[in-house]
Amino acid sequence: MKYKLIASDVDGTLNNDRFEITAENIAAIQTALKHGLKFVLCSGRSPYSLHHYEAQAGLNVQGQYGIGFNGSTVYDAHTKKIIFGDHIDKEVVVDLLSQVKRIDPTVKTAIYLQGNYMIAEAGLEKILEEYNTDKYIKIDFFSQLAPEHVTGNAINMYCIDHRPKLTALRSELKKPEGCTMAFTNENLLEFLPYAMNKAQGLTRLCQHLGIEMHETVSIGDNYNDIEMIQACGFGIAVANAVPELKNAADYVTKRTNNKDAIKEAVDLVLEMNRGAQK
Repeated sequence: MKYKLIASDVDGTLNNDRFEITAENIAAIQTALKHGLKFVLCSGRSPYSLHHYEAQAGLNVQGQYGIGFNGSTVYDAHTKKIIFGDHIDKEVVVDLLSQVKRIDPTVKTAIYLQGNYMIAEAGLEKILEEYNTDKYIKIDFFSQLAPEHVTGNAINMYCIDHRPKLTALRSELKKPEGCTMAFTNENLLEFLPYAMNKAQGLTRLCQHLGIEMHETVSIGDNYNDIEMIQACGFGIAVANAVPELKNAADYVTKRTNNKDAIKEAVDLVLEMNRGAQK
């Protein structure tokens, strides 16, 4: 069987720890495109934040796509047009925020209200600006977020703190209706549109393109990549991935994200495709 699409996480997978795509990885992506594969960035980042990396990697061309916000937004990487987009109702966000502040007011929160607008609490400036590499996302900071700051529906909501505090918070939260909560990083509890994850976003894109899920490869490093790794035809964990993802993957690279793991993964996929043609 020949694979037609590679979906790759960004931070900790495609990017090195300095949030850079290396020349080796860019060359590997271009080789994949020349062999007729689609290469899709599939990230928890907003599409606005991903456009910067798509331009760097030469993915902002006709026929290429992207998946942002952990699967809730699927878009055309060339035209930037949103193909699918989900949100969390304002009332649900307000309820969640109220619960969080009642249970543990010291936990920092941030909310994407639109694709390029975010509200967040003071103390998160450094963390959020590291991800806002292209400065297209406007972030307003408040000493503490309150219901009146939530002016509309949200794309997602974050609680950011040390894992033990987030685990305790999650155990006390009333199960939210209309959204899904998941650990998308060691110190990040995220609230997403209902039943949404990267696997769902990839499934939607594949249906749009007429590609079967068993014809896809996915690459990742963290907890929010597990469903995607399990749902695709061939799942790859990079060497620096969390143990849970490595256990779910079909292959674990020898290279880390700092040593061009994407090149190793692309080389493997191309080799498997050549084998399938014989």
